[in-house]
Amino acid sequence: MGASLIIFLFYIGVAYLIASPNVSKEYSNYYIKRNTSDWRPAKYSGSIREGFDFSRAGQPDFIQATMGLSSLERGGRWTDARLAPFAKITYQEPFSGELCLILHAVAVRAQTGKEVIVRLGSEEKRFITDTDKPQWYALDFRLESPAKTIEIEPSAFETVFGRYYRKIALGLYHLIIIPGKCADTEIHLSKK
Repeated sequence: MGASLIIFLFYIGVAYLIASPNVSKEYSNYYIKRNTSDWRPAKYSGSIREGFDFSRAGQPDFIQATMGLSSLERGGRWTDARLAPFAKITYQEPFSGELCLILHAVAVRAQTGKEVIVRLGSEEKRFITDTDKPQWYALDFRLESPAKTIEIEPSAFETVFGRYYRKIALGLYHLIIIPGKCADTEIHLSKK
């Protein structure tokens, strides 16, 4: 009876370890939840004002993690609902106060004319993708409490088969965050 109890408790312990592995969030997102295409991406030196250039290999060093983005392609990365219902970008350091979030993106036809929700912390802004050509979108945020996570949630997707199956909505080229209101910034979007 004693040996059976020990074996039973051993298997209970193994089942617990399998159900709740002690691994990093990045490992869990890539290998267990499969909601990111990045596992230990290369980091390059950059500044938040220069932004996240989605057409570059790796991630800028001010980015902690991403979720819901496809692998790198020639022009950038797609939001991929197969990985997660929205793209999530977590920065190393939090933002606060008035901010201008600038996004350079292109919508697939299914997303054209439909709403995109962008969350920075607990604040939410919306815009409509009015064309299937690349566009710049500038959104003003006023954060009451610090936040370091941006979520980009499209409302329609297209299923794409190719090298692998994806559900894409927005092609992301560039994401920039600048202190202050968008109207007060000196960035010239057409030149980026």
